[in-house]
Amino acid sequence: MDAYSILNAVQCLETDAVLATILSVNGHSYRKAGAMMVFSLNGCKLGSISPGCLEADLQERIDAVNGSGKSEIISYNMQSEEDPVWGESIGCGGAIRVLLEPIDREFRKFLSEALARMNSGRSVHLVRTIYAESIQYSIHPQGDVFMTKALTSTSQETDPAGGAETMRSDWVPKSRLLLFGGGNDAQAICRIAQAIDFQVIVADWRVLPDAETRYPGAQLVSGTGRMITRQLGIGCDDYLIICSHHLQRDREMLEQALPLRPKYIGVLGSQSRISKLFEGFAVTANVYAPVGLAIGADGPEEIAVSVAAELVSVRARARNECRRGVRLDEDCGVILGGWSEPKNGGGEAAARAVAGHYTRE
Repeated sequence: MDAYSILNAVQCLETDAVLATILSVNGHSYRKAGAMMVFSLNGCKLGSISPGCLEADLQERIDAVNGSGKSEIISYNMQSEEDPVWGESIGCGGAIRVLLEPIDREFRKFLSEALARMNSGRSVHLVRTIYAESIQYSIHPQGDVFMTKALTSTSQETDPAGGAETMRSDWVPKSRLLLFGGGNDAQAICRIAQAIDFQVIVADWRVLPDAETRYPGAQLVSGTGRMITRQLGIGCDDYLIICSHHLQRDREMLEQALPLRPKYIGVLGSQSRISKLFEGFAVTANVYAPVGLAIGADGPEEIAVSVAAELVSVRARARNECRRGVRLDEDCGVILGGWSEPKNGGGEAAARAVAGHYTRE
């Protein structure tokens, strides 16, 4: 679960709970610094911070942390020589520090504020200043997030003089994925995209029968490409997959989407069909045609796996670019989009796109 899902779940809890956050990692770890999970006092667990080797030990500490009302930092040494201590031959190879925080009234107030900002489409910069006996919290607006080096991750600093440790977490809203076309391919992609924390919208030029049953949890929209893009306000942070299997409708959506420069435009279909779709259009670097990683996928479920892997790759690369301070162009497209730079500029890029021969890093 991502930060948004964790925060949303916390608001629904009716019992006391403790938030576990990976504070730092030295060496290998299953999850990175900033990963979170929630332990409720009734035994319910949300999210994960390890393959399962730490959760049982953390669960034993939850009552004490909640009862004391004080946070606690737990250190785990997962080096292979420590395996006899655990008795499970874990051998993860890293040292991990986990912060346990009782979700009291004050902390819940900050988490609620963070969620409200994310619900409005803004990123959140939460700062914890960790002292020996207490933690102070502060929230910074979206503009501050993009001035930091870390995005959707956690960094920490220690003040030698005051003995305080600062933990900075930058949280972003769920990325929106628009699936244009309500066929079997979209149904399979919808399921797996929701599992990897995309907010899915299914759109079609028709009103789809049984759509709420076929696409549970997805937002449903119908209309022309122009109507859909305007209604949803598609922009440079969004992801789009064109998969209606109707050539003219797909061209109409493509014509509307290309100038908006969403982060990702995936197009489902054969290379010959893609050539017809892009005829007369300038192909930008955010286009993935044909959609999905080349893993020899066959059928809706396997195609959905290849598409999900590509979505994860594009999303991670975008976050890393923001983390490194890479600037985006004025149209919000990532410069070169991670592909090798075409020798002959845009003309060669277009030719390779419609042929499905982009070389990705």
